[in-house]
Order: sequence, then C-alpha cells, then structure tokens
Amino acid sequence: MHGGRLDLSFVTDILRPCASWALHPTLTSDHFAIICHLNLPKVPSSQPPAPRWKTKLANWAKFQTALKTHLCTLDPSLTVDQKEAALTDAFHAAASESIPLTSSSTTKPPRDYWFYNDRVRELNSRINSTRRHYRRKPTAQNRALLQAVVSAANRRKADIRREHWLNWCRGLDSHSSLGEMWQQLQVIAGNKRPIRPPHPDPAREAERLASSFATRTCTGNLPAETRDRLTELLPARNYQVDHACEDQSNTNTSLTLLELRRALKTSGDTSPGADRITYSMITNAGSDGHSSLLTLFNASWEACKLPSKWKEATIIPIPKPKDPGAMRPISLLSCVGKTMERIVLNRLTWAVGPLHQDLFAYRQGMGTAECLSTLLCAASSGGTTVAFLDLEKAFELANCRVILSLLVRKGVCGRLLIWLKDFLLGRAARVAFQGETFQLHQHENGTPQGSILTPFLFNILMEELISLPLPPGTKLLCYADDLALYCTGPAHAQ
Repeated sequence: MHGGRLDLSFVTDILRPCASWALHPTLTSDHFAIICHLNLPKVPSSQPPAPRWKTKLANWAKFQTALKTHLCTLDPSLTVDQKEAALTDAFHAAASESIPLTSSSTTKPPRDYWFYNDRVRELNSRINSTRRHYRRKPTAQNRALLQAVVSAANRRKADIRREHWLNWCRGLDSHSSLGEMWQQLQVIAGNKRPIRPPHPDPAREAERLASSFATRTCTGNLPAETRDRLTELLPARNYQVDHACEDQSNTNTSLTLLELRRALKTSGDTSPGADRITYSMITNAGSDGHSSLLTLFNASWEACKLPSKWKEATIIPIPKPKDPGAMRPISLLSCVGKTMERIVLNRLTWAVGPLHQDLFAYRQGMGTAECLSTLLCAASSGGTTVAFLDLEKAFELANCRVILSLLVRKGVCGRLLIWLKDFLLGRAARVAFQGETFQLHQHENGTPQGSILTPFLFNILMEELISLPLPPGTKLLCYADDLALYCTGPAHAQ
C-alpha cells in the first residue's frame, strides 16, 4: 500500500507441516523482522541392515542334513500357498543351523583395512602405546621417540601396502571379474559413496514412493485413444485367451527333476526376495530339497496358480545420480519363484521358437558389445542414417491382456497360458526404505523387469516394427528397451 516490498519465506513441502511464520514484535528497520520457526522432530538414525546369511561360509553338508530333517514333517495335502510357506520355514531353519549371519555392528573399519593384517595391527598398536606414553610425559625426548616410531611404522606399512598391491595384481587374469576389480580399485583409492541423510519421516516417504510406483502402472497414463482402443479390443482378446486356455498342449505335462536341475543358477547369489532364500541355498539343497521344490513347482503348475508371495516384490528405491530426488525402483522377488520361472521359460521357448537374431538382450553370449559392433560395421560403409529410440515405461505399462493375446498368436495354449495369466495378474509391491518395509500396493499393469516374458515381448515388438513400410535397406537392432533403426545406401536419405 505504501510502495514497499512483500517479504516471502519458502520451505519445502516436507517441512511445511511443522513450520510457523510470524513478525518480530519489536525488531524492525525499513523491513519487518520475520521469524520462521521449524518445529522439527528428532531425525531418526538410519537402521542398521538386517543380518544376512553368509553363504560363502556355509556348511552345505550340514545344511542338507538339517533341511532333510525339517522337510520330513511337511504335509502333502497342503495348498500351494501353505506348501510355499512350509518350504520357506524349512529353509530358514536349516540355514539357521548351518550358515553364519552377518554382524549388524556399524563399527567403521580402519582406514587401511584393504591391506590390514597382523603386522599392521602390531605397528598401529606400537604407535598408540608410544603416543599414550608421550601424553603422560610430554618431554622432548619422548616426542622424538614418537616421531621415530611413527616414521618407521609408516615406512613398514608402505612396504606391506605395496606388497599387497603387487600380489593382487599378480592374481589378475582373463577370468577375473571386472566388477570385483573395479570395486577393489575404488576401495584402494578411498572412494566412498556419499551417505544420504536419513529422512525425517520415513513412513510418509515410503508411502509416497510406493504410491507413485503403483500409479506409474495405471492404464490412465496411456493416451485417450490408446485406452479407447484397448477397451474396444478387450472382449475379443478375452475370448481368444479363454478359448486357447482350454486347448491341449504338449507343455501340459508335469515338470521333471531334469528341468529343475537345468534351471538351477550356479553363477553366484543376487539379492534375495522377502523370503531371504538365496540361489546358493537352492542349488545346495540336495536331492531331498530338490524333490520338495519339484513337488511345490508341480503343485503350482497343476493348479495353474502361483503362491501369492511369489507375486509380491520388495522395491528398493535407488537415487539417480543426476537427479537425487528421482528414484529408480529395483524390485526383489523370491529366488524360489524365479527358479520355477526359468523352467517355464524353457517350455515357453520351445512353444514360441528362438528369438530374433537382431535381438541382442536376453540371449546367451550376446550383449551390448555385439550390438554396437554390428551397428558400427553397418555404418562404416558411409551413407548411413541411424535413429535411436528408447521405450518409456516399457515394463510398467505393458498390458497383461495384450501380452496374453500375443502369446496366443504365437501358439501358446493350455496350462502354460493359464499359468502365465496368473503370473501377470494380481501383482503387488512394497517399498523398503531406511531399513523398514511398508504395506503392499497393487500394480494394475506391467511385468517384472527381466521376467520370463521380457525377451518375448521385445521379440514380438521387433517383428511388428520390421513389418512396417520402412524404406528399403532399413534394419532394426534391439537391446532391451533401447532400439536403433538404421538405413544404409541410397535409401538412407528418405
């Protein structure tokens, strides 16, 4: 009113509920003094990670014996969900008797822990005792003694560090894992990931993340014309799928022990799902454990129904490096369920046929190197136009009914189709945030990233794109949801 300026105070949405704004009653000048009070609760400390089984130190002979004992009490008349729960309890009991747990201690390791040994510990102890002696009697003679001890110890530790480095380098060969090499170099360089401060309200943030991840799978995210087309084609697709489910197929037969052994993963452990059963436990379960697993798998196969726990994912939100506010969801599923998925994958591959030669993902012996070399060889002749495409929300918005109808067109029918139908429908996920796990949220669409259907979806997509009226000489390369369309020769200008 009098030509002044309005002073504003901004707080983030997280702090808004606990913020208050007021003017100071006496402190003024040409501006009013503003008091913005933040009534913040005490920031909770990050929960230490839950203890995990150290499978590298497991006594597998004892594990098999204990597992056999606990499996003898299983009731064969249980339902699929009850059998899965009983089998999980048996694995947990056997693991508790034969596999040590990691420590939940948060004690920081010494700075030189990558080459730490008994000799380094002795040198550090000598330095500490000399330093304590100097603190009690801070004379010039004791100070010179401390300097000499520290200097001699540092020289000796430098020799130990150099010897440890050379021994590690001598152990490298063509079979060394690139990931382990890079991890060791990061440790040696002293590079550590920045620790994110704990969220003041983890329950609220986890609920927000879970809701946003579930919202991303809603059909409402699709364009209106796409939703109308899906609604129009839904009755015909349902009839097509239901009719194919009644057909007989060679894939209706029960799963065999040979199929289970071929599906076992022996290359190492990955993060387990909520049941905490790792691939190494499944591989080392012994004949009795594999027989019980096969019984569970066949119960699921014959009922055409998955245990509900296999369709519940635990999402670990990982901050994106360039946008820490955005989160990349990493879904953890049951390793037992994924083992059965690999058995079904082999039957699905037999029913559908091999993947396209220009699909480089999900094929054994193929990867990004082969995909790039193929593209570079094509572009080396000159006169090449390349278009790089990325499919947005390729996994999150995949419509289950469309996937099933496409599989029917490929010849999938019978029990295999019914099992895959139950595999796609009714999926849910919960978010694990700051050491706590929160409630489930249903997901309307989508498939688990890297699931058994992923390679076939991209294979069908390639076939559909190749059938489009493209200029002569146009080819398509696919690596998961990254596509490259390239055209060589005179037609590339079109």
